[in-house]
Amino acid sequence: MTITWPLTLPQSFLVESFAEEAPDNIIRSAMDSGPSKARKRYSATVTPFSGHMIMTQAQYLIFKDFFRNTISDGAFSFQMTDYVNGGTMEVRFRDKPTANFLGTVWDISFGLDKQP
Repeated sequence: MTITWPLTLPQSFLVESFAEEAPDNIIRSAMDSGPSKARKRYSATVTPFSGHMIMTQAQYLIFKDFFRNTISDGAFSFQMTDYVNGGTMEVRFRDKPTANFLGTVWDISFGLDKQP
């Protein structure tokens, strides 16, 4: 069964909050002299990215249910719209989401790992 990001939630991060990191895929070995030796660690790596989404109270409740029940507190991966090409990508939560109540809306921040 394929799990998908709920259509009732925002489909992308706020532009000004979006950040993507380069994959950490290099292993370095110190040498007795000269520069360190480096090689790729894996043939495929995850690409970490993070940001914020603004949600209404109703959307926040849907988000909490999705995180806690549908994907078991972030243990399962799911599909959502790819931020680069508009297609579909498989992602998994990298860390716990943080929710800040701003009076009438929720500012939700979290990080995801784009799966290879």
